[in-house]
Amino acid sequence: MIVFRDFLNLQFRISAAMKKLLFLFSFFAITLLSLAQEDWVIAKDRNGIKVYTRTPQGSKIKAFKAETMINASIPELLAALNNIAARKEWMYAIKKAVQVGETHSTAERYVYAELSIPWPFSNRDLVIHEKIIHKDKAVDVIMKLHTGLVAKKKGLVRMPVAQGGWFFSEVGNGYTRVRYEFFGDPGGKIPVWIINLFIVDGPYTTLLNLKDRVEK
Repeated sequence: MIVFRDFLNLQFRISAAMKKLLFLFSFFAITLLSLAQEDWVIAKDRNGIKVYTRTPQGSKIKAFKAETMINASIPELLAALNNIAARKEWMYAIKKAVQVGETHSTAERYVYAELSIPWPFSNRDLVIHEKIIHKDKAVDVIMKLHTGLVAKKKGLVRMPVAQGGWFFSEVGNGYTRVRYEFFGDPGGKIPVWIINLFIVDGPYTTLLNLKDRVEK
């Protein structure tokens, strides 16, 4: 009985030690991950629009976050975003955008888009899954790359990485805070420094055009 009791005590001590090790490992893993993820750095602040960039872990291409206040309601902003064919009129570099495929909910959709890329590089295209999440006085539109629905097209380079979102939150007096985030890899052989040149002006132009479109 003494031997059995000692064996149980030993198992208990080993189990407790393992839990401590797992906790410490998780703590340090999270800490290292947070340190590896750069903080947002402001790159442009003009006309009430702020654009931030950072370099995600394992990538040389920058991600962006653009923020502004727009004198329009969330439904008005969603109406502009939901008019997919008209996105080319105000979203930077969008040459064409159409809804594709079918979904079982009005809160999600698939969008195919072609992006204009300056010569001598080929235009890019992609299929994005958009999920609309309604919250209290806020709406998120989460965007993730989808690899199906539209076959690859000759003369276009299919983007291998794309994710981001639109985030609308009501602030009162008819204004909505708008945040637009995106990270994408255009694929192909475009030098990283050229890609990063458009990371700031792209979202800035998009929000400037959106403000002009909905505040009329």
